[in-house]
Amino acid sequence: MDPQQPLREQVVALLRGGQAHMGFAEAVADFPPALINARAPRVSYIFWHLVEHVRLAQADVLDYLTNPAYRAPVWPQDYWPPRGARATWSCSSQNR
Repeated sequence: MDPQQPLREQVVALLRGGQAHMGFAEAVADFPPALINARAPRVSYIFWHLVEHVRLAQADVLDYLTNPAYRAPVWPQDYWPPRGARATWSCSSQNR
């Protein structure tokens, strides 16, 4: 047996979700699209910033795992969108 097989199985399980937390689609399923650029009280970022942060971090992990010439992004600026950036698309119930 491949000694890395248990680790590979754990990574696959983590990527599929459903373990210690809900999946992304479930977490955002009922999020009101009109609030994507809104900021919660006492929080310095808007909701879209958090979603974009997750996307940037996941892209970095994928690049790290697949690119032999990987170069780490600069923390924290390359892992977060600019503070003034806003989502420019809208989502409707047809697109969910």
